[in-house]
Amino acid sequence: MSKSTRKKKQPPARPRPAAAVVPAAPAVPLWTRPWAVPAFLALLCAMLYGWTLRFPMVFDDDTYLINNPMFRAESFGYPLRFHEFVNTPGTLGLDPDLAVNFVTRPVAYATFYLNYLLGGWDTRGLRLFNILVHAANAILLWAVLRQLLGRLAARGSLSAASAAFIPAAAAVLFAVHPLAVESVTYIVQRFTSLAGFWSLLAAWLYFRSTEEEMESRRVTRFRIAAGIVMLLGMLTKECSVVTPVLILMVELVVLGTHWKSALRRTLPLLLSLPVIPILILMASAALNGGRLDLGSGLNIVNSRDEPVSHFEYLITQFTVVAHYLRLMVWPAGQNIDPTWEVRHSFFEGQVMASFLMHLGIVAAAFFGFRTMRHVDARARLVLAFVLWFYGSISISSGLVPLPDMVAEHRSYVPSIGMFVVFACLLDVVRGLFASRPREMAALAALIVAGFSTATILRNRVWSGADSLWADAAKKSPGKFRVWSNLGVALAAKGREKDAADCYRKSVQIEPAFANGVLNLSNSLLRLNRPKEALTEIDRLREHNPQAFERPPILYTKALGLLQTGKPQEATDLLRLVVEKEPRDFMSHRLLGIIFSDAGKKADAERHLRQALALEPNDAHTRQALEKIGFVVTSGS
Repeated sequence: MSKSTRKKKQPPARPRPAAAVVPAAPAVPLWTRPWAVPAFLALLCAMLYGWTLRFPMVFDDDTYLINNPMFRAESFGYPLRFHEFVNTPGTLGLDPDLAVNFVTRPVAYATFYLNYLLGGWDTRGLRLFNILVHAANAILLWAVLRQLLGRLAARGSLSAASAAFIPAAAAVLFAVHPLAVESVTYIVQRFTSLAGFWSLLAAWLYFRSTEEEMESRRVTRFRIAAGIVMLLGMLTKECSVVTPVLILMVELVVLGTHWKSALRRTLPLLLSLPVIPILILMASAALNGGRLDLGSGLNIVNSRDEPVSHFEYLITQFTVVAHYLRLMVWPAGQNIDPTWEVRHSFFEGQVMASFLMHLGIVAAAFFGFRTMRHVDARARLVLAFVLWFYGSISISSGLVPLPDMVAEHRSYVPSIGMFVVFACLLDVVRGLFASRPREMAALAALIVAGFSTATILRNRVWSGADSLWADAAKKSPGKFRVWSNLGVALAAKGREKDAADCYRKSVQIEPAFANGVLNLSNSLLRLNRPKEALTEIDRLREHNPQAFERPPILYTKALGLLQTGKPQEATDLLRLVVEKEPRDFMSHRLLGIIFSDAGKKADAERHLRQALALEPNDAHTRQALEKIGFVVTSGS
């Protein structure tokens, strides 16, 4: 065998070195990544509210926007004619609150006007703005808490994990909770959510200015910016009046700043405190003939039909605030117009029980602060945000008596406080079960999914006036205005018979309710049942003689008389109306039509021309004039 064909003996193979075992890096929770939380919050808000963009206006959206005679471009110059502006609704027979509301909330109205300029009254633009504000509020809440807790973690009184988890958890709870629906989907309650935006932005700017090692020039800029933003909040809604004090309180309790230093640093915010009281007192004085009275100022929006005493309002609010707290934990039974009993004694069972519950919550927070503040910064956070809740809710649920005892949107900004407390409690649970991350993730997902589902279901209720008031009628069957509002919604859908049934229920509950009688009578006239309509109107005279003399009631009665073949009686009634109210357009127009049909051309022309002078663009008046042989030009 040749050398070339012989196999060479191979040396034994050496064992390969074992690969080095690199320990796996611990999983980094998503909520610790700065970019992830804001993105997740924005996505949540888009998913929960984006599908509501095409919902129509409901409740009093049109009252404060489309049909509001005070909501005009020139109204923003109201300081130049303050007394005249505040008294204008009264001269038009409207609620004075239309002017007072504009006086104290011009920044909010400016955003509505911007919406109008960009897209008219298209609800998509109005709702998109509201959704963006809510998403921004959730992100700002996370950012403010991250600022505060980052400093506590640097001091060693809070773990880095807690400093990341608590802001994320609080912001997610705030974003997904159904209690926010009334402040987001209810268009005009942008007042509330926008006030929350300015308050949180002011807090973020302020706490940014207190960071260590920041140049004095930048500190000054941040604090001035915080002061300007706080002023915008004051001119958005009255609940902002406590925000500077709350920010001061958070610095004292959470960061432990000496009170003198904290007071000096918050001065740009505190300077805006007098704005709202001054505006309210000025509006009250204008409505009361120039008389400056603190009591009138505090009661400026108290119910004019059934005013309650300040004491009764205050003790009733103990039960109302307990209701808000219950909804934050278990949001079942939300209602646009709940039935709520006015309390008359502090010693009533529900009042005492609610008061003791509130006292217990505050006492527990103080006890935790006293015993744990040096070893666990969460005790500081719990006390500060319990005080945030009660401090911010105190304006609508104590200081200023409002027409309705309960309104869910009033809890929007205060709820921030309780969601921070809930986040702290969840963080304690997270620490106790740190060895079971999957179970904790499942619990978090269950909470978010539960609240998100409730928010979607609540938004479905707000999808139209008929569904909103049908829901309220189920939950508040004894409230006359609920049935009246449901009737209006059904009539707009063309369901006239169902609407008449709702109006009748409203009038049965409250026979003196003039608008209910008016709606019922007009509905019966459209159903060609004029005798029933006249019976309902005449019955109003027994229960509310003053309302019976109002032009809309008399006009409707005149229509009923015409339908029953009594034109002379209708004419006499309408003449009485225009004698009392010469600017009553509807009565002038109807008189003109009656005289036209009777061949009284001169009388017809006189009333029709007066009607046209009052409403120059009314096509029916123009047609009636042309019918009797008069050519009406655009300038006539």
